[in-house]
Amino acid sequence: MRRDEKGVSFQDAEQVSKGWELEFVANPFKGFNIFAGYAYNDNKIVRATDKTTEGKKAASAPENVANFWVSYKFLKNLGLGFGGYYVDKMFFSSANTFYIPSYTLLNATAFYDLPKIRFGLKINNLADQKNWDGYGYAQPLRNYALSLSVKF
Repeated sequence: MRRDEKGVSFQDAEQVSKGWELEFVANPFKGFNIFAGYAYNDNKIVRATDKTTEGKKAASAPENVANFWVSYKFLKNLGLGFGGYYVDKMFFSSANTFYIPSYTLLNATAFYDLPKIRFGLKINNLADQKNWDGYGYAQPLRNYALSLSVKF
């Protein structure tokens, strides 16, 4: 940010993000679903008032993120699912002096699926891993969710 001679502030920086994403979705046989994804993001500050941040990674922008989810519905209505995701370390400051470490979370579910209603029990963060959002706030450790979905 810079100020002109009248004390008016201007945001005067530039960052560039270059990357790509890959997604895979498959249903190899009835009741079996596979979802997987990967994203690469090279996000850098290319111009800034504070010259010490130029060329550094942008804050809250992990370079690598991956996810997967596999579910299988069997015995007509009963199903199981398992999956998770990986988030690469994220710098918490544009000076790249402090970072949020990488983490991997695993989740599982069991569900009973009827034509108009679905009951589910999900366990999030099976391994009880510490994890954070992009603002640095700690997210829940292992937790459980009971759900009832109505389909219209």
